[in-house]
Amino acid sequence: LGTAQVDSLKAWLRDSEITDAKNKLTEIGTVMMKVYKENPSLFWEIAFVNLSYNSYIVHWFCTNIATSVIYNAKTIKEEISSQGFAGSLSTVGNASIALLELMKKSPIGYDLMQGIVVGKEGLQRNEYEDLSIEALAYSIYKFAKQNELSLFRVSDLYKSDVEHGVYREFLLSRQNLMKKLR
Repeated sequence: LGTAQVDSLKAWLRDSEITDAKNKLTEIGTVMMKVYKENPSLFWEIAFVNLSYNSYIVHWFCTNIATSVIYNAKTIKEEISSQGFAGSLSTVGNASIALLELMKKSPIGYDLMQGIVVGKEGLQRNEYEDLSIEALAYSIYKFAKQNELSLFRVSDLYKSDVEHGVYREFLLSRQNLMKKLR
């Protein structure tokens, strides 16, 4: 890996809450290492939940790319720029490329249905119906903690102004969420 790739990897690990600001394994990172050995899908589900909270580009992706929308680095860069992002275009371009690489080269893309390759056009995001109960519980916990809630309704996860939660992270339909909660 080159210097830029190492720095990028460190940022992804921090935003996934696997490492801290000093690149040391966090408490959750230690647990995630064990989880990965037993259940790699759960590892990636939880990592993606954490990325949706801590990474600007993943958070943007979760709140702006809808089901079945085809996206690529160019469309992401144009969308972010049109929304009044104050940073440089090269920063947006680099983040867009990093997001696409994450989708193409990790299970988040194909296995979690967040970046299915659609020929030369780009990638497509779809509902991830196979979300594990453990990751669902974690997502609900993060949502409640972020919003300082001890009680909320399923409908709260589907409000148009909500920026986090299982729908934003995995496009899980209300019907499929209700099935998992039973």
